[in-house]
Amino acid sequence: MSSSKKILLVPPTNNKTYIRLGHEISKSFNKFEYKSIVLNFKPSTEKLNFLIRKFSFDIVLLINYFPTNEIIRNKNLRFVVWLQDVDGSSYENYKNSNIRDGDLIYFIGDKNVMGFNERITHNYDYLPFAVSNDYIKSFKIRKNHTLDYSFIGSLLAPQYYFHSVFFEKKKIGNEMPPKKFYFSIKENYKKNKLIICGYISANQFLKSLRLFSNLLITLKDFFLKSHKYRVVRGTSIFSIIQDFLGLMLSAVEFIIFKIIPGSIGLVMFPYYYFDNERYYRIIDKDYKLFKGDIKLKKLMKKTKFNFRKDFYHIYINFPRVKDRVFLMSQIFKTNLRFKIYGGNKKRFWSKFNFSSAIDQKYLSKNFELINVFQKSKINIHTNCGGYFTLSRVLECMASGGLIMTHRSPNDYKVGGALNDFEENKHFGFYDPFNFKESTEKFLNDIKFRNKIIKNAHIKISKEYNWDVRVKKILNDLKKF
Repeated sequence: MSSSKKILLVPPTNNKTYIRLGHEISKSFNKFEYKSIVLNFKPSTEKLNFLIRKFSFDIVLLINYFPTNEIIRNKNLRFVVWLQDVDGSSYENYKNSNIRDGDLIYFIGDKNVMGFNERITHNYDYLPFAVSNDYIKSFKIRKNHTLDYSFIGSLLAPQYYFHSVFFEKKKIGNEMPPKKFYFSIKENYKKNKLIICGYISANQFLKSLRLFSNLLITLKDFFLKSHKYRVVRGTSIFSIIQDFLGLMLSAVEFIIFKIIPGSIGLVMFPYYYFDNERYYRIIDKDYKLFKGDIKLKKLMKKTKFNFRKDFYHIYINFPRVKDRVFLMSQIFKTNLRFKIYGGNKKRFWSKFNFSSAIDQKYLSKNFELINVFQKSKINIHTNCGGYFTLSRVLECMASGGLIMTHRSPNDYKVGGALNDFEENKHFGFYDPFNFKESTEKFLNDIKFRNKIIKNAHIKISKEYNWDVRVKKILNDLKKF
């Protein structure tokens, strides 16, 4: 193969995890004599066109989005789309994309489980995550562990995402925040707390702010577009008013995004999630924990459900949030050594009994993740929707950590726990409703635990490294 072959790897955001993944797969492409460039941001169409023209790429690998019709393609350019997440706009983006017969589409698991239920008329296949040699070479089974359980992942703090249905029923935590809260214009910016002044409904207040914010934006745009200027001492009155409205809008946004999330006893989310509350209340009535089963058809019959706008938050985040928070509360009740990693802020969880287990550091470097995997007797995975072959799970298995997850209706489907792995040979199942008892053997039987860890490491090393993934991509490109 000619060394002139070039590939561009494009992440969906500037998230450190995506950048790290891009650099790891890039090393394997280099082994196959491809020159690869990894971006640390998602470029605009204009920027992407510029890069394609300047470097004459043979392959562009896009994560989580499709090439648009505005992208200028040369005759030999091939696109590889790797969908690791799906949202309500994914199918529409696919339908209106510039995907051609020679391009490839990959999913990390069963596309229907991921929420992509529509028919695809182009070449697509399953491409799970893989691990870098850093994890494989660092394999070690520790004799002394400093943690019994660890969990790595975002809990999506209640001030940013949750709504009252999570707390009114008192299913989790041991101290529930009030439905109403105190509010005052006087703020203590250093302590990020509100001075008590009087009662106001949380929903009422944020809806009022939303209306006020929209009014400010409308007025600001009006003055910006106005051509009738009245000049006073060389300064436009319209310009002064526009600047004033801009300051007012900044103040409102500061209250919504800075003051409210850090305030005492507040449990709410930014105003752009308000429309989802009625959906959550309908779903919450029949949602069964750890099943990941959201009845969208039923929801669409009862409400004006905006599939494109609300799909991701309803179908993916709702069950993930409910499952994780319930599970964290159950683990904390064991009174064993337990830590939650993933950049979660303690102050957002001050009303919950497991807040003391939160480590606020966001783990983005390989050695940080490896250290947590190895120092924990059990690394907990929440298997919402049936996903198992995620990067965090595979990296844990490769480096010498034991993974435990819960059962899912989708375990035998592509990407599920039992599709390519064996229970008690490569990982273990815990019962979220009987957590302590279901994990005791894995905690206390050292030989049993170590045997699982060794088996998992061997399988991941052979079948889940980036060289295997890159070889599949290149072989598939030859086929089509």
